[in-house]
Amino acid sequence: DDTILVIGAGSTNLIDELINNKFTSLIATDISDVALGNLSKRVNHATSLNCIADDLRNPKKLKAIEQVDLWFDRAALHFLVEQNDQAHYFDLLRSKVKSGGHVILAEFSLEGATKCSGLPIINYSAEMLQERLGDEFTLIEEFNYVYTMPSGDKRPYIYTLFKRK
Repeated sequence: DDTILVIGAGSTNLIDELINNKFTSLIATDISDVALGNLSKRVNHATSLNCIADDLRNPKKLKAIEQVDLWFDRAALHFLVEQNDQAHYFDLLRSKVKSGGHVILAEFSLEGATKCSGLPIINYSAEMLQERLGDEFTLIEEFNYVYTMPSGDKRPYIYTLFKRK
């Protein structure tokens, strides 16, 4: 019953897997109302899913949610290329992750692509993410992962798990 916030959820199948594994307090957020609408329709049996359309560069609705036990972001942060947008993201993260809570950040690694879907991105290392999170968070685990796209292109990611003190 821990609360999981999925950042940049779109219409991800991760939500289906979490529901199938009996997680009961889920929040999916994305900038796209359409993607969240598709997700909501697909998992309409999940009354515990709260879909929130908001912009991480200037969050409004997300500021009103309760603190969460797990912040999960696979590939949203790296699209925030402006320092001010990154500052909003990390301020929101620090305000919404409970003491003892966890953060999973999966972003393009330093060896990764420089653009995604034609958009510029920021590449990260575990050290860079630790620096942005600050001393309130401890790096528990990190690993590199290469995602193979349907096109066959390779996308190197860095996966990190942090715990809030």
